[in-house]
Amino acid sequence: MADFDILGQLDLSNDQKEMILKLRAEMKIPEDAPFDGVQDDLALYRFLKAKKWDFEVAKKQYQAMRKYREDEKVDKIFEWAQEKEDLVELIESLFPYKLSGYDKGGRPILYEDLGSIPASRFAKLVTREQNHKHHTMFMENLMRKLLEASKKEKRPIFQTTVVVDMGGSSMESRHFVPYFKDMSQQDEQN
Repeated sequence: MADFDILGQLDLSNDQKEMILKLRAEMKIPEDAPFDGVQDDLALYRFLKAKKWDFEVAKKQYQAMRKYREDEKVDKIFEWAQEKEDLVELIESLFPYKLSGYDKGGRPILYEDLGSIPASRFAKLVTREQNHKHHTMFMENLMRKLLEASKKEKRPIFQTTVVVDMGGSSMESRHFVPYFKDMSQQDEQN
């Protein structure tokens, strides 16, 4: 449970608040569920808002996200990262991105230096499945940062500011396109 009133700070209509409560009830999420980015009111809000408050579509996508988390064992992703520490270090050495502070709205700033990725080398050393796991770990870490920022600011923060540096991109960058598409699809669905 958050230390602040999430629903009270989102400028929602009564119908929208009722939809969030209905989704919580239908998903059998307890009222005292932890503020975890998965089953809290802010997570439910994100899904409903992303689907323009179409309850059935949002519910279906939320269910798919929960199934994905279960199938992919997302709750154990940091254990995976410890077991694959060398792989994680390799990916992070080839794919330069970092969280670099917070913007004026309290949102984490993510800086991605896509133009400097040695794409053909990345494709030879890292499978798409390995990158998928790594990206899952990165997104879970980012979710933790958003939750920390929300707690610190005592208001919901559920967005990031992303700076994508494409300087240095070349034809070699085409080798990274399948990885980028996978990550984009993963982000959209979850």
